[in-house]
Amino acid sequence: MSEDLYKRLRELGLLGLAARLDELGGEPWLERVIAIEHEERQHRGLDRRLKNSRLGRFKPMADYDWSWPKVVDREAIEDLFRLAFVEEGANIVIVGPNGTGKTMVAKNLAHAVIRSGKSARFITASAMLTELAAQDGVAALRRAFRRYTSPAVLIIDELGYVAYANRHADVLFEAVNRRYENGRSILVTTNRSFQDWGELFPNATCVVPFGRPPRPPKRDHRDRRRVLSPQRGPGAPPKKENVSPASMVIVSPSDHARCSPRAPADSALLADSARIQGAANTLVTT
Repeated sequence: MSEDLYKRLRELGLLGLAARLDELGGEPWLERVIAIEHEERQHRGLDRRLKNSRLGRFKPMADYDWSWPKVVDREAIEDLFRLAFVEEGANIVIVGPNGTGKTMVAKNLAHAVIRSGKSARFITASAMLTELAAQDGVAALRRAFRRYTSPAVLIIDELGYVAYANRHADVLFEAVNRRYENGRSILVTTNRSFQDWGELFPNATCVVPFGRPPRPPKRDHRDRRRVLSPQRGPGAPPKKENVSPASMVIVSPSDHARCSPRAPADSALLADSARIQGAANTLVTT
């Protein structure tokens, strides 16, 4: 019992009490002090993670209108809230046109991650790439990258609304690659069908699907692309490759693939990797 109390006091930073545990171990108020300190640390940690996440205001999933998207895989979306993809370091892409609730789902997932005790950061693709590309100097760029590589989950919203220059592609690849190396998840929302992603980075010449996380996945996400509609059963594949109007698709592939020029990929982030192994124009996802 005294060893357990000593460990808990050390973890809470109550070093003075830990040092005098032999003297104070029998005091009836000690457990209450530990409980109060633990609760306060939990609250402060939650407030800090929420502040750093930049989530802003959002509606809860209880307000999501499941009847509005004509095609939506409710089972896949609800499965994401188990947060298994965070533990696996898997990446998720939510595809659908404007107004189908992609951002709402993404923000609620980020909030669930934060409440679970992990960190998350929400940012639009344009804001993140503009910030990273504008950094002048190695130190400034390193600090900027840290903001997007340290959270357990990075949510990149609205990828696909504008085309990006080579510099933006370069920093996107670097951010994605750093997160891949650390086994940290990325969640992307986009309104563009996958075959149109090449237009976002016109100079990119190679496509690689989102790769396998560094740790072996606990369950198979390979090329999962499920759609649920009232006329079709759960788990049925989509009839068309294109994302139809008012539909939402969840994609979570996990296999790494060889880089092939303009190869079709269900899930792809595009990037110019001039600094990676001397390749001038490489389209990569991890």
